Amino acid sequence: MNKRNLIIINFLILIFYSCIACASTSGLVYLESNNQVIQNNEEVEITIFMQDVETVAYNIYLYFDNSKVEYVSGPDNTNVVENCVISVWHDNTGGSNSKSGELEKYIFRAKENGIALFSIEGEFYNADEELIKMEFKDYMLQIGETSINNQNSDNEFKEDTLEENYDISNNEFNEINQGNLIEEFEGSTNFSNEENTNLEVLAIENILLYPAFDTNITEYDAEISEENNVLNIFAVPENENASLEIFGNQDLKEGKNIIKIIVTAQNGISKKEYRINAYKRNNEEEIEYQQKQETNKQKLEEIYKAEKVNLEIENFEEENLIDVEKQNSKKNNLILVLLIILFITSIVVGKIYKVRKKNSN
Repeated sequence: MNKRNLIIINFLILIFYSCIACASTSGLVYLESNNQVIQNNEEVEITIFMQDVETVAYNIYLYFDNSKVEYVSGPDNTNVVENCVISVWHDNTGGSNSKSGELEKYIFRAKENGIALFSIEGEFYNADEELIKMEFKDYMLQIGETSINNQNSDNEFKEDTLEENYDISNNEFNEINQGNLIEEFEGSTNFSNEENTNLEVLAIENILLYPAFDTNITEYDAEISEENNVLNIFAVPENENASLEIFGNQDLKEGKNIIKIIVTAQNGISKKEYRINAYKRNNEEEIEYQQKQETNKQKLEEIYKAEKVNLEIENFEEENLIDVEKQNSKKNNLILVLLIILFITSIVVGKIYKVRKKNSN
């Protein structure tokens, strides 16, 4: 192999390992449920997954729409405060049992038909006690097989028709039958009132609303960092034929920002305004906020370090105990060998004595 080819191979190996190192510095946290569409009063499992990285300690904050679902149960390391499920975990083996993939699983029960939004935040640490950069994805759960408000029982969707046109395994309508399904029921079913100005979903990307969204609540509060200049707002009207406009979600200033979501009904006359009071932290407030986050991080690191020290002490004592046992075992084996040699020697000496005595006679 000539020198030029060797240089190329080394360069490719360097790039390969650099890519691996870069890929391992950040990860994704997302949610899944055992059923994406459930009925009212039905229970559902919401599971938190992590991919691309491994963690040895974390704080997880799962926010849920408590107007649509209620918390039922979860792991022992879980606490619930209003509409937030908090899970704290650390690897007490010092990093040998790090986690990836499935992290936590919770049970919720549906309270009301509609779309329930789940939002997740948290801090995750690697084996070097460093904070891992994570991306978080929200999740929407449909309660009731359709958001259609049927006024006449003769116009209700039939269960077998839904099953025929809805691919449960992929959680999406079959593209071939979707158009036929809409055409079949659009004329006979009252999808929504022409004067309906309600929102079915209102959420901000990576930002929490207070209180949790309810279609009948029209004013909300939110707090954002000083870096946020634009808010990505996700709004869906109950009537798919209604229109909406969003004002004030760009060029955000420090302090209070008023964001308005105007829903115009299908008739083009009726209107409804939803308002979000978004408070943008200034530089001092942002520093104080980050300090609180750093304090929480340090507390978690102290717990992790204490557990790591205890484990090292336990391992040291265990290793010393094993060394003592090995030494005792060696001594016992040596004594046993000496006894065997002594026994064999006594037999040989006895036989020699008998032979000599016989010869002398």
